[in-house]
Amino acid sequence: MAELTGKQRRYLRGLGQRLAAILHVGVEGVSDAVVRQCDAQLEAHELIKVTRNGRAAAVLLNVDEYERLKATIDVLSDPELMRQIRASEKHYARGAKGLSFEDVFGEPLTMPKRRGRR
Repeated sequence: MAELTGKQRRYLRGLGQRLAAILHVGVEGVSDAVVRQCDAQLEAHELIKVTRNGRAAAVLLNVDEYERLKATIDVLSDPELMRQIRASEKHYARGAKGLSFEDVFGEPLTMPKRRGRR
């Protein structure tokens, strides 16, 4: 897996700035109960903001969310792919038609169920 660039790290850090505290770790450190609660919060929210002395220090991401964000960053940083996307947007903005998902893949599009978010 490629190393994240500074721009990508800043983007991911920015995602965590809007999160409210949902898990607290005291001076005793991380117990089994904290690990279980962390797992549950990652499943429910996909992101956990880690603070140190009340200031944001890091963000923990659900692995699936990390992979989605990385794929998005890869698309946004590919000039040729972005050129194709802009050309497609112009194509459809002119009222042109395209192929349906079913035409291309031979099966109907089914949307995955979204997790609840705060």
